This record gives sequence, C-alpha cells and structure tokens, in this order.
Amino acid sequence: MNQIKKIFHKLLFIYVLIPWILFSVYQLFISAPRYESQSAIIVKQPDGLSTMDPSMALLSGIGANNNNSDVQLVKLFIESVDMVEHLEKAIKLSEHFDSEELSYLSKLYSIDNKDDLYNVYSQLVDVEIEELSGAVIIKAQSYDAEYSRKLNAEIVKHSEEFINSIGHQLAKSQLKFINKEHELTESKLRKAKSNLLRFQHKYNLLDPEAEGMAIQGITYSLESNLTQVAVELKALQSVMSDNSPMVRAKKTEIKALNEQLNVERKRLSQGPKDEGEKLSTILSEYSDLKTGLEMSLKAYISSEISMEKSRIEAYRQLKHLVIVQTPTNPINNQYPEAGYNMLLAFIILLMIFTIVRIITSTIKELS
Repeated sequence: MNQIKKIFHKLLFIYVLIPWILFSVYQLFISAPRYESQSAIIVKQPDGLSTMDPSMALLSGIGANNNNSDVQLVKLFIESVDMVEHLEKAIKLSEHFDSEELSYLSKLYSIDNKDDLYNVYSQLVDVEIEELSGAVIIKAQSYDAEYSRKLNAEIVKHSEEFINSIGHQLAKSQLKFINKEHELTESKLRKAKSNLLRFQHKYNLLDPEAEGMAIQGITYSLESNLTQVAVELKALQSVMSDNSPMVRAKKTEIKALNEQLNVERKRLSQGPKDEGEKLSTILSEYSDLKTGLEMSLKAYISSEISMEKSRIEAYRQLKHLVIVQTPTNPINNQYPEAGYNMLLAFIILLMIFTIVRIITSTIKELS
C-alpha cells in the first residue's frame, strides 16, 4: 500500500506539480506584461428633425434608425486588414510586438509576415458592442502602457476618418448627380426665355394676346360707332336733303369710320408690321413659347426642391464618432493574469492526471 502511495505521489509530482511549477515560473517571471487601454465611442448623426420643417423631414426620411448598422460597420472596420495596414504605417505595429528587447520566450507571438501581424492584432485588440447604448468598446493590449494608449487612440482616429469619408462620398456623389440635372433644367429655362424674348423682339410685341384683344376691342368699338352714325344718317335724310351740311358731315364720318375699320381688320388678319403673317398664327406661336417657358419654370422649381432635399439628405449622411471614453493610459499590467492562469492550469493538470489514472486503473483491472 505504501508502495502504491509512493508511486502515486511520484506520478503526481512528475505530471502535475512539475508542469505547474514551470508554468507558474513562466507566468510570474518570463511572460512579458501586457497593458490594456480601453475606449468607448458611439456613431452619431445630425438631428435634422429639430431644425427642419416636419413635412420636409418626412420627405427626406430622417428619423430612420440606422445606428445598429453603423456600429457594426465600425466594428468590422476596426477588425479589418485595412486597419492593421494603417496602424503598421502610422505606429509601426510589428516593431512593437516583435521587438528585439523582448526575449523569444516572453513573447506570445512571432511575426514573420502580414498574416502573422493580423493574427497578433486580432488576439490583442478586442471590439465589443453594448446592445443598450450602441457604444463600441475598444480594448487594445501591448507590452507598453503608453503604446497601448497610442494604439487605441490611433484606432479611434482612423475609425472617425473612415466614417466621415463614407458620409462625404455618398453626399458628394448624390449632390453631383442632382447638380447635373439642375444645370440641365436651368439651361432649358434659359433657352425658353431666350426664344420668347427673340419672338417679342421680332414682332415688337410684349404680349400678342393682349395686342390681339386690344385690336379686337378697337374693331368692335368702330363697328358700334359706325352702326350708330348710320342710324343717325338715316334719321337726318328723312328730314333733310342729301346736300345739307349735316347729312354731308355724317357721310364723311361714316367714310372715315369704314376706312379705319378696314385698317384695324387688316391688322387683325395680317398681324403687326405687315409681314404677311396672320395674327392667329403669331398668337399660336406665342402660346407654344409661353407654354414651353411655363413648363421649364415648373421643372426648374421642382429641381430646386430636389436640390434642397438632396442637401438635407447629404447632411443627414454626414455621421461622426463621439468619444464617450478617451483611450485610458493603464498604470498596471492586466495581463497575464498569473493567479487566475496558475489556478486554472493546476485544476486542468489535476483533472487530466485523475482521468488518466482512472483509465489506466480500469485497464489494469480488466486485464
């Protein structure tokens, strides 16, 4: 029995205590300390509802909640290869994590290529999203407290540049398209105005419709006067001779009215400046030009409204990062957690040793 106990204690010492002691020595004296810097950011966008007419807010779609997709986008960008490449250029990521000042055993990772660098980054930079607040929590570890803060700050800075660039690109492309359409509409309006001015200058008419109405009014007035004078002439002829001064005067007045009536009818049928065009043709051309100008003006006003809506939409898309917590500058190293790791290692080794002992004992009894 004593012999069995001695063997058991010997095996326990060899397979549990010695590995645990070596692991503890590594954790306490060899493993390089790692410092963790934390920061918290949220993605915000302009509150267009407070500065805008409610109908315009509904028209532009402001109020839709896209915050969740925004923070997910930020998280993916922080964890991307592009972020690693930027950090390599900005703060020499590989030089720090593969520093010659650290012994080979003290470093958890070796960096030989870009894939190794990305793997190191993925292990030492953790990004979490708080569901309730929508905040992005960034935790960055390194072998130096100041470098951890610097690493975290550079991640936040580049993430902000990324969010801003997305908003500006979307707004720029949208405004570029709407500006092109507006310029085309404005060009059509200028052309319609020019055509109408050229027409007015050609016929020396400000408004042919008003001119036609005026000529018609004069014609109707002359016809009315002519009828009245003719009635007066008949009345005079019934009591006077044709050679009387009053009868002769009425005949002269009727002749003058007829001549003037013919002139006005000619103007009405031939148009202004006696160019051989009927006033009805001129009025038809003027109506077409006027209708074209009105349609161009309506299209221009509609284009102005579209531009205003696009500016509002562009403003809505200009999201930005708000730093809730600036990157911390850690004083003490958080990693490795020697006590926790040593306890966990001892439990695991003891469990493995116990399981192996049970299996070997069972095999011996069965054999």
